Amino acid sequence: FDTWLAKSKPQIDANAISSFQVAFHEQVSKSIFSPVDSIHGSTILSNELFSGSYLVRNLKPGYMYDIELTSNDASISLPAKHATHCSCDNLSGFIMEFDSCSIDIGAYSGKPMNYKIKQNQGYITFSFQDNSKCEDFYVLSQNDMISTASEIFAPNFYVSSPTSCGTAVLPGLAAANDLRLSKLIVGQTYEFCVRAGTNPIYMPQLEYPSSDSLASSSNTCATHRIKWEASINGRITTGPSAGIMPIEDVTVIYSLLDKRMNRIECDGCSGS
Repeated sequence: FDTWLAKSKPQIDANAISSFQVAFHEQVSKSIFSPVDSIHGSTILSNELFSGSYLVRNLKPGYMYDIELTSNDASISLPAKHATHCSCDNLSGFIMEFDSCSIDIGAYSGKPMNYKIKQNQGYITFSFQDNSKCEDFYVLSQNDMISTASEIFAPNFYVSSPTSCGTAVLPGLAAANDLRLSKLIVGQTYEFCVRAGTNPIYMPQLEYPSSDSLASSSNTCATHRIKWEASINGRITTGPSAGIMPIEDVTVIYSLLDKRMNRIECDGCSGS
């Protein structure tokens, strides 16, 4: 856009072009665009255009917009597309920019933040922070670091999109990896990822706004090494001679044994 302005400035100055009319449309379906009442038909002064001081507010996150600027003498016309991102950052407005090629998709796609992994009692659970204005659900997947195979191990975790960004999302067992079913290998490291999504489309591709839309945000990933776990549920009873006085507590001493019933010496293999 800056390059276009630089090339057009001599013509704008020579023709004493003082303003541009704005045609501003929002994409409401794959082939239908609707005028944005708050800006469509407005006038932008040339000095506002060159200083980059004209601000458009309250655009919807994750939408495609068609923009056309026409000079007041109709000698110059600039058609362009602009895609708004889903990230919680800087969604209140944007300065007119028509070159989105340098945008970092990962940073602007609204991918979850502060992703944490926890393993306990045979389950791997996840927590993260919402960073999207467009999501209806989250997709959790795991990657085998050896074969690089990827697998979605849980149903989509649907949420009501938080009214404010930064909300902690704690799916718990509703979207956990059950190690008894997944059979992940103890001692092996896996990569677990989460991304935000919605139906039917999530947001336009920011690098190429006229191309197909994205189905979800970028992934946020972390690795976890599967640890050995075991649990035993039991009941402790007392003999008839113990009387009826209550017992305050009980100490249980345990040792892990091999097939020959010999104690295994390792960290956590014995204790009380």
